[in-house]
Amino acid sequence: MNNANWYEQVAALRGVAEQEPHRAGTDALRIFEDWLYEEAQSLGWPNERGGMREFIDYITARERLSQEESARGRRFADVRNCLAHRGGLLISPALADELLDFIETLFRRGGLDAEHLMTPKARCVEPDDSLHEARDLMLRHSISTLPVLKDGWVVGVLTNRDL
Repeated sequence: MNNANWYEQVAALRGVAEQEPHRAGTDALRIFEDWLYEEAQSLGWPNERGGMREFIDYITARERLSQEESARGRRFADVRNCLAHRGGLLISPALADELLDFIETLFRRGGLDAEHLMTPKARCVEPDDSLHEARDLMLRHSISTLPVLKDGWVVGVLTNRDL
């Protein structure tokens, strides 16, 4: 599977994460594990089986994961193991978001196109909207850039640094 397909699977979990963070997190861990296995296979993994940490170490040794990514990946492998071996544990919304962010970052660097990274329903302002409204919109939706539209055309961008 190519990175665009992996990315689409993770992007679909963003909506799930708002209502069911535990489910989104566990699904993200499964996707991450599947990606690790496939990545290790593509690099010549010599066994039919392996664990997430083994895959991470193998991929890192072949310089496809940085040391920081490797450390974060191992942390998520530990989370997956805890969930698998301890009943009643749940993934928090914050952890689900962190996991989704991490995996999306891995998949992005694999050469996605603009369609996969763009924000499909971007918030916008018009030139005569107040800066107060623009700032509130940015804060309310945790965004840092607003396209400025006039008659349906982008005439500029407004960033949080501008404000």
